[in-house]
Amino acid sequence: MLHFEFIEEDPSTIQCILAVTIPTPSGNARRSYSTTPTFGKRFEAKGEAAAIAVSMGALDFLKSALSPITHCRDKIDLLAQASETPLDDGKVDMVAGERAMEEIEQLCEQWRPGGTVQPEYIPFKLGKNNQGKFDTLTRPFVESIDKNKGVYEHHWSSRLNIIIQGAKMHTCRASYHFSSSGTKSLLTGCVLRIVITHPPILSALGFSGGKELVKTYVVDPHFVKSNDAKIAKYEEKTQATREFDRTTSENFVKVLGKLLMRLDPGGKILFDYFGSGVPVKAKGMAAHSGLILGRRTFSVPAQYPSKLESKTAAILEAAKAGLVELLRYPAGTEPPERYVSYWDTLSKHESYDVNSSDGDTDDEDPGKTKAMKKKLKRKRKAEKKKADKQASGVPVCC
Repeated sequence: MLHFEFIEEDPSTIQCILAVTIPTPSGNARRSYSTTPTFGKRFEAKGEAAAIAVSMGALDFLKSALSPITHCRDKIDLLAQASETPLDDGKVDMVAGERAMEEIEQLCEQWRPGGTVQPEYIPFKLGKNNQGKFDTLTRPFVESIDKNKGVYEHHWSSRLNIIIQGAKMHTCRASYHFSSSGTKSLLTGCVLRIVITHPPILSALGFSGGKELVKTYVVDPHFVKSNDAKIAKYEEKTQATREFDRTTSENFVKVLGKLLMRLDPGGKILFDYFGSGVPVKAKGMAAHSGLILGRRTFSVPAQYPSKLESKTAAILEAAKAGLVELLRYPAGTEPPERYVSYWDTLSKHESYDVNSSDGDTDDEDPGKTKAMKKKLKRKRKAEKKKADKQASGVPVCC
């Protein structure tokens, strides 16, 4: 009896083990022949295992076996046994199938001694469509799905594309690799691989295993069209990344606004957008009058599909560059010893207190903060009044 076993720890490292069993007067004798795990397809590994077996004397081993057939059956009965019959619990009776295969091989040996006739088994897989695959997926989904829509109405690939494009600021990459069944039906499967390398996002996801997080999702070769296999492997895995971008950018704008109001009411955050076609490049500028800071510019490449995403990327770039610390601690001053930077604080999903003086969570005196706001309000009002007089031509005394 010939038995091929495959070990697939990775799609590109398939190993095949060929077990040859022959009857002997005392029972059965068995030999095994193994390949190295370096094959990308099953039939390649299977062919190499057979070649190794022949080179190591498997044919002589088969010829030495006794081949008495204890009982003779009609060939149709043997083939009928080879079909896997479901049991009461829904499982497949593999023992009956292996027994039938063994009897077929013994019949071939009796018909043509010496192993000149070998049974050939062709793997068969039933082709599927996306709707059939969709109906077998576990419910409920992570996202809310309209139950009245068919699988083709959800536009899975487009949705995943939008998510990946929005996560490019975190060097998130997605790649598709198509696999084949290796049979005459040429069915197709798909492997989706997502790689995230941005350290703050890895920290937010609780990953500490290295410099990159790799997620792989596999659909077996069941589809006639490669596009169907690609659609079947839709997974939403960057939702946490997009949520981190949104909350961080909103928080950063609030913190920056407080610091600018505290230092100079005339300080503003300006955004310029430019690019050709779909990609948009954003450049954010923080301007101050009378401060050493002057003008600082933070820009990102033109690789974002919308102004909102490019603006978010520019804001995060400024946050990572330490703009908050630059405003809180001008040149010549150093942050306190226990101070934790704004970016590091938010990366750990902790709150940052812009009013604290030593980096902890203690609040300033509410009365002092209120008085400062009133003073800044009076100053802005006086500046506006002075500007109106100058515009009307009335001399203004300094």
